[in-house]
Amino acid sequence: MVLSPDQIRELNEAYARDFNAHDADAIRGYYADEVNFTSAGNPERITDPDLIPGNIAPMFVAFPDLQVEFLDDFSEGLYNAHHWEMRGTHTGPLGEGADAVAPTGKQVALRGLTMMIFNEDGKIVDDHTYFDPTSVNRQLGLA
Repeated sequence: MVLSPDQIRELNEAYARDFNAHDADAIRGYYADEVNFTSAGNPERITDPDLIPGNIAPMFVAFPDLQVEFLDDFSEGLYNAHHWEMRGTHTGPLGEGADAVAPTGKQVALRGLTMMIFNEDGKIVDDHTYFDPTSVNRQLGLA
């Protein structure tokens, strides 16, 4: 079975709804039991999908009003690439422990690109997200 571009678009829209509701646990449900998850903001590849909510949830703490919008996407077979924009206000701690960045109250806008591969059951098996992490630091006055 091959997913249609419309089916993948529907999955992306549902993912965005759950992301915008800050439901990190629901986001776990979009991933297969074995994944390859990489992100410019994450130093190590994640292969255990149960670790994905813990990777995403800190963003919701640092930016309680964080919202993502998918600007456009392209799907072919089980492959999907989408361009997105996230916006939020830094009103919570960013990071943990002694390295945490205190809230700045500044608004951030970040654009990026995500390339995903789905399995035939409509679950994400590969998720590679690219963006410029220094852009966030500049907007927060940290760089």
